[in-house]
Amino acid sequence: NWNRAYGWGDHGAAGYLTTETDPVFSASDVAGVTTTDIDEWDQAYGWGDHGAAGYLTSYTETDPVYSADPASGIASGDISSWNTAYGWGDHGAAGYLTSYTETDPVYGASAASGIASGDITAWNTAYGWGDHGAAGYLTSYTETDPVFGSSEAASITSTDTSNWAAAYGWGNHASAGYVTTSAGNSAYVNVTGDTMSGALTINGNQQDIAIWNTGSETLGGLTIGDGNAMGSQYGEVLYHSGDEHLQFNVDSTTPLMVLTDNQTVGIGISSPAAKFHVSGSVRIDGTLDPAGHAWALSASVAHSPDDISATWSTLSGDDNTANYDLPFNIEVDGTNYGWVCISTNGFIEFKTAAGGCYSDLSNDALPTSSRSGPLVAAYWDDLVTEGTHIRYGTVGTTGSRVAIFDYEARQFGNTSLDVRFQIQVHEQSDLINVQYRDPMHPSMNGQSATIGFQTDGGSYAVAYPVVANGKVLDDNRDNMSWSIAPIR
Repeated sequence: NWNRAYGWGDHGAAGYLTTETDPVFSASDVAGVTTTDIDEWDQAYGWGDHGAAGYLTSYTETDPVYSADPASGIASGDISSWNTAYGWGDHGAAGYLTSYTETDPVYGASAASGIASGDITAWNTAYGWGDHGAAGYLTSYTETDPVFGSSEAASITSTDTSNWAAAYGWGNHASAGYVTTSAGNSAYVNVTGDTMSGALTINGNQQDIAIWNTGSETLGGLTIGDGNAMGSQYGEVLYHSGDEHLQFNVDSTTPLMVLTDNQTVGIGISSPAAKFHVSGSVRIDGTLDPAGHAWALSASVAHSPDDISATWSTLSGDDNTANYDLPFNIEVDGTNYGWVCISTNGFIEFKTAAGGCYSDLSNDALPTSSRSGPLVAAYWDDLVTEGTHIRYGTVGTTGSRVAIFDYEARQFGNTSLDVRFQIQVHEQSDLINVQYRDPMHPSMNGQSATIGFQTDGGSYAVAYPVVANGKVLDDNRDNMSWSIAPIR
């Protein structure tokens, strides 16, 4: 090895390191260790292994004597305040009061000694009301109330009240009964105990007015007529308390007119099924023009699907619905509707508010109880959307706007049975029109669908059906349509 090192040449000629310049060592904690440190550590090592005795790793003050002493609550701020007070000098040299009793005879005898904190609070509140003196005060008063002076109560005297009190003391006269007969039999009342079981009749010979409520009667109420037992009156007016309607009888079996509690009117029928229900023929001598109009608008128009705005809303899928807030109201039978429930199954239903929207995949003949609001059944069938699905929005200027519902769908479970149509609802005229268009499969002609319109009322609605499960759309003809509008 030495011989090999000798072969490396004279290293001394290259120079050797004479000082420590290691930056890693200089930056470490070890660089600061001194020989004194090492000597002390060696000494501590000689004391033995302290780890065997255990060390404190944490500490909590648990001195119960100190914790219970008032001194434990002394803060540095207290000590600072006491030092400041010490600097004020020895106050004990001046003497202190150790007790005190109020003995001021002048204050005790004054009115001020009776003032309580409640008085002061009340006076402060009164002060907040402002200076009442500036408004003036009443110094005298005379009753000049014109309302009381013109009322019946103004003439009541103490004698009147005394008489009424005496009459009250006579007891409840109703329990003693009333006059049950009179001359000419013009007035009578039958009383059983404290219950009127008979009829009060005015002009008893003709029995024009009678209030009936006997145990054998099931209707009761006000009767104008011959006073026979209920169910056999002729030419009478009855108020039926049971079902709350007013009935005019033409004979013992057929009512002339009925006004019901659900705001329907029947002529010749006791249970009207619509707002105005006539049993029999109706004749009108003159023009039927209830509001100065006698026109019915119809239209066969459609908004081009290619021109429908991309900003319109879209409804898609199977058995889905959407609520659409119309920017205008449509009036049906006197009720304004501002919402539309859109169903993917080919119909829209008008609503007075959002909610209560059902898709209803099973079509019914019209009228149907499954839908309570006015219903436009363009092609009510079990459908699922496709293509552009259902797009809806509004076009036009305020006063003449049109809400449009454009459908592209097919029959559920069959990808080839396409149907295309558009429903339009027109502002102000309340015209509703439905337009069908290609491509429509030849089998989608209404065979399994409901087409038509019904008003509100469910099963009692007035229906305008086109078809229920029947082929009415021509598979060889494009762009068929139908419309409906009120006459007013």
